[in-house]
Amino acid sequence: MVSSKINNQGMSAEMFATYLNVTNFPFNEFKKGSRIYFEIMFRWKCDDPIKNTVVTLQDILIEMERSDIVEDIRCFDKSQYRVDTEFLGCDEEVSDSDFRTLEQRLSTDYIPLVRFLGLPHHIIQQIEADYSNSIRKRIFMSMKRIATDFKPLRKLELCNGLVYISRKDVIDALHHKWNCVKSTLPCEIPGFSEV
Repeated sequence: MVSSKINNQGMSAEMFATYLNVTNFPFNEFKKGSRIYFEIMFRWKCDDPIKNTVVTLQDILIEMERSDIVEDIRCFDKSQYRVDTEFLGCDEEVSDSDFRTLEQRLSTDYIPLVRFLGLPHHIIQQIEADYSNSIRKRIFMSMKRIATDFKPLRKLELCNGLVYISRKDVIDALHHKWNCVKSTLPCEIPGFSEV
């Protein structure tokens, strides 16, 4: 959340790194966008995890005249991101087929999704290194790790995460797919082909 808000402010990544005293950051390894700001904050946190806390980050944001972001941090509650429709089977676990839908519909916006769903950053980095040539494989493997290594991932949780990243289109595609599966009707989703 913080990284996307700073990115939207238009502050350069170099300036943000200066505020956080992050030196020798590989700026050229990242495309423009909120990801670079997240990586800067992650590097800052890892440099001194005892000193570099959320409270310290809030102080820095106030110094940057971004008290609006501080307020957002203080008010952040995962439970505010809820899918607004009920659907049959919401408590069922997601399947590999659901992950295939995600890999076809998402791109780099999968990273905030898997963070929201609880995948630790070091695992995200490992998956990105292992599957650097395929965004689709990174999406699939990230979702698989969440579902198998950390907790059973329920359809409702996945949809709530998709609300967090503002991807109602993907929720709609999944709902359509799940309803088709339940009713055993032929499933035609615009822009989607089953692999």
